[in-house]
Amino acid sequence: MRLFLFILLTFGIGIISSNCQDKLSYDFIASNNYCYRELNTNDSFCKTIINSRNKYETQKFSYKIGIGSNYHFVNSFFSLNILFSKKAYQSKIDFSNLIFPEPLHPIYDSIYNQNNTIPEKSINNFTIRYYYYYIDIPFSYTYLLYNKRIKLFISSGLQTNILILAQISSIKYYTDDSKEKINSKDEADYERVNISFEGGIGVEFPITNKLNVIIEPYYERNITTSIQAPIKQYLYSFGLNTKLRYK
Repeated sequence: MRLFLFILLTFGIGIISSNCQDKLSYDFIASNNYCYRELNTNDSFCKTIINSRNKYETQKFSYKIGIGSNYHFVNSFFSLNILFSKKAYQSKIDFSNLIFPEPLHPIYDSIYNQNNTIPEKSINNFTIRYYYYYIDIPFSYTYLLYNKRIKLFISSGLQTNILILAQISSIKYYTDDSKEKINSKDEADYERVNISFEGGIGVEFPITNKLNVIIEPYYERNITTSIQAPIKQYLYSFGLNTKLRYK
């Protein structure tokens, strides 16, 4: 209900106030990006864990989609957006080059079959994907470097990130080309709300009298940690915003 009222307020002001019609525009936003994380800690043992994780964890394709409104001045404007975002990174462990030991100890019973040979179906590699679903509310300022029919701009701002769900997806890939996937809720002590910085540079060009297209490479990063733990996690991403702007 609160989110609905917020959207109604954001877009209703421009419709109700006729004096502002020439200063307002509205965006449909879709963003593709690669997301990763930065890990920090003051504990020496946790630093060892971070070094280990950095060897196996990599970035993951992510996306955003939503709507926005802009209030224009002569060579600049303010923007307020509401976006659904899916952020992710992953860990990959490759077993394909693993040398199996001789079956001399009961710990290896699960690896070998009764004939003391490696079974036809064994794990080739193992992937863990960490997904974070957010409602992002960015507030940003954009300055027009070139303000003609085609516009060139830079932008920066802050965004509030509201966590909806944290999820873990575990995928086992077997040597017979089959796979097993298990999804589960991530029960770690994540912050429900955190703050991020965002910035970008882009170009805007018209396709009709009322409709423009914006292409904007951008970067964003958590300012506050996304988790309450000895190892602090800061999500960041870089990608491409594509917007349709109606004036």
